[in-house]
Amino acid sequence: MTRKQELADLIDEVAADAEAVKDLPDDGSPLPAHVKTSRPNQIRGRVLQVRLNDDELEALERIAERKGVPVSTLARGHLMQLIELDWAERDETGGAVPD
Repeated sequence: MTRKQELADLIDEVAADAEAVKDLPDDGSPLPAHVKTSRPNQIRGRVLQVRLNDDELEALERIAERKGVPVSTLARGHLMQLIELDWAERDETGGAVPD
């Protein structure tokens, strides 16, 4: 399988995941203790630059448009999920979980 096909398959998988949860209702559960809420751009002062090719960016833009969010919000949400999974794995294995 080519690298381009692998990326296309990954994008399709992420899009399917996003589509599967987009209409789930907010159950009113409180946010996890490690999640900080803020006004945009007032607390998050660091910027992560990510290089994407045209196809990758266009795919993210399509997904974000379908979800009705900016591309940066979509990307940040998935990055935060990755961080949360990492923290959960470290917690399960006895590693320290950051505050």
